Amino acid sequence: MEAPRTSRDRTDSIIEGTSERKSGTLLAGVLTVLAGIVAIVLPAVASVATALLVGWVLVGASIFIAVDAFAKGGFGRLAFRLILALATLAAGLYLLLAPLSGTYTLTVMLVIWFVAAGGFTQVMIGIAEWKLPGAVLTALSGVVSLASACSSPTVCRRRPTGRSASSWASNSWSTG
Repeated sequence: MEAPRTSRDRTDSIIEGTSERKSGTLLAGVLTVLAGIVAIVLPAVASVATALLVGWVLVGASIFIAVDAFAKGGFGRLAFRLILALATLAAGLYLLLAPLSGTYTLTVMLVIWFVAAGGFTQVMIGIAEWKLPGAVLTALSGVVSLASACSSPTVCRRRPTGRSASSWASNSWSTG
């Protein structure tokens, strides 16, 4: 039979694992710096890679949101969560299918997704759960999110033809 472990034994085992974690953290830091250098040197590649990464994250998130829709009862919650899952899936698939549109596509799709996830869903949840405490504040928060999104130059201004997306975005943000 094994002798009981003392607090000293546990401390020693923690200290032994620390050096392995430090080397893993160092490796992650070096890889992050290298990825940042590549992004600075090749911004087009970084934009496409970011669009693809965010697209896959959104597709994965839509699965979890859809599963969560069935986790708790109530038709209102189910319906609004399924709408959110579909909006998240649509945003993710669009980014995966059209990554070459670059920063503009990513910006517009994320604004649409944030409006659907933040503003629209909060207003609908606030209405659906009106009798619960905090429902009015939830709905009000959604209204503020929608108003903020509508004040964004990306949402409210049309992109003029004949200009690149990056020059349009930089001019819109600096004059908005």
